[in-house]
Amino acid sequence: MTDFSGAPLRTVEVLGRTVAWSVTGAGPEPVVMVHGFGGDHLGWLLVQPQLASVATTHAIDLPGHGASSKDVGPGDPAFFAEVVLGFMDALGLASAHLVGHSMGGGVCIAAALARPDRIRSLTLLAPATLGSHANVAFVEAFIALDRPEQVRPLLAQVFADPKIISRQIEDLVTAYKRTPGVTEALRTIADALFRRDGTPKVTYRDRLGGLPMPVRLVWGEADRIVPVEAADGLPTNVVVTRVPAIGHAPHIEAPAAVTRAVRSAMGM
Repeated sequence: MTDFSGAPLRTVEVLGRTVAWSVTGAGPEPVVMVHGFGGDHLGWLLVQPQLASVATTHAIDLPGHGASSKDVGPGDPAFFAEVVLGFMDALGLASAHLVGHSMGGGVCIAAALARPDRIRSLTLLAPATLGSHANVAFVEAFIALDRPEQVRPLLAQVFADPKIISRQIEDLVTAYKRTPGVTEALRTIADALFRRDGTPKVTYRDRLGGLPMPVRLVWGEADRIVPVEAADGLPTNVVVTRVPAIGHAPHIEAPAAVTRAVRSAMGM
């Protein structure tokens, strides 16, 4: 099985579920990359090659996403953190650097809090569990999306430059939303993450200061999904990079900035 880039897509059993992932590079540092709500491993295609000389990067599909099983259990960050740690177990990774986007950022924080001895560093891209209001109208519209013509206007909220939305991206999102079990999985996740007003049901903001590993944040100043103001007033151990004119997906719109943050977290 391969993704549209031609890269091999592998699978492994974790917590009784099939988890798919792609691997790039052969560097000595193990990196696990965790996408956001409704995303998958393909979101990291612009970052993985830039780390190939220093890291072996594993971009996973969380349950409910991509080619992985659609059973998301309770759908909360703690569950997905178990999946990430179980994935590391399955690959024999005693420890790894974690890179997480949006919901995936919250998952990475939860994993680091649960097993700080196993996480070498955290790089978080617009994480959704820092106490800020999320754009729940976008979340609800994505869950309800069922027609191809709805995709581009919705994704235009994610990027500062909507020209980045290719027909290929539109087709991938349409196919994903038509996959059996996806709508139910996303509904479970959204209900576990957010209240009706968009505030997170789980927040790790006050616990970041106690993390022993390097923590880097990258946030687009034009983010319309999780506002960049959530990066204000964080503990001093968290190094924040704000990127002008970039939306909610800096790993797609500003991969070089994300790569620099990951390398900095890795001490390079």
